[in-house]
Amino acid sequence: MRKFTLLFLAVLIAFGIAFRPIAAHAVEAKVGLNMMYDWWKPAFLAFENETAGKLYQNNRDTTITGSFMMGPMFWVKVAPDWNIGGQLLFGLVRNEFEYETLAIDFYPSPRVFYDIGTSKIRRYDLDLYAEHPIHKYFNLLIGMRFNYDSGESDSYIFGYNLIFPFRAGVTKEIESSAWYLGPSAGAAFHYEFIKGLELNASVSLLLQGGRYDAEKKYLYISPIWVMYPNEYKVGYFCIGLDNNVKLSYFIQPAHLEVWLGLRYIVLPHISAGDEASKLDLLYEKDWISGEVEHLINLYLGAAYKF
Repeated sequence: MRKFTLLFLAVLIAFGIAFRPIAAHAVEAKVGLNMMYDWWKPAFLAFENETAGKLYQNNRDTTITGSFMMGPMFWVKVAPDWNIGGQLLFGLVRNEFEYETLAIDFYPSPRVFYDIGTSKIRRYDLDLYAEHPIHKYFNLLIGMRFNYDSGESDSYIFGYNLIFPFRAGVTKEIESSAWYLGPSAGAAFHYEFIKGLELNASVSLLLQGGRYDAEKKYLYISPIWVMYPNEYKVGYFCIGLDNNVKLSYFIQPAHLEVWLGLRYIVLPHISAGDEASKLDLLYEKDWISGEVEHLINLYLGAAYKF
């Protein structure tokens, strides 16, 4: 967690340097706390629940449990025509995915199997943006998004192996990490219903690049114990949309702003390099092309306005 805090501070300093010529005119600032509950389906879930890179795959059931995230936010009016802001969110609990998949593959010989398992992943998100008015109700919005995910998966595989039909089963463990980084650009709409009560909505084109790293271990448990380690490195490029709607209210006597909002990010993936263990003989490279990440955030927060 410490390295993400340092990253947040480093990028914040960089923003400050970039806007230094006009920072002397800053007249408003907000510092607060943002809290979020999410429903998330990562693109790389297809690898962990055995629905990608197989001769045949059929996900029979998947149960997704969201997570709770929280972290600091800031907003600064650095000039009459420029605002900058950002937030850093830490996953206080992990996203959990319980699945059941029927599949056929070749590892290290042809097999038909049923995989029952659970993946648990912790998220860290950093968002930074700059906003410039282009109309009474519309602003130009540019930004940068960074996401890091750290997870582990455990499952038990029931199956039939043509060479070793006497094996009763296999346990599978996966340790993984993934990161995303890239810019965004779009437009934001704002409308004040009454003094202090404001609606904000935005749509941005989101470009992201990154990599998914995984170590998958199979442990054959009958009649002898044999461990097969595998390593995978999957690069990707994403072009998606970041959609956001927020209702906020400013409590003037307390200098306090409170808000409630909804955010939806959709990220189709394109493979940008794929390295796999040589033991996985029929691994399907570039499986991540066409996989789509979906992220829905329900968030609320409060900030003190200086």
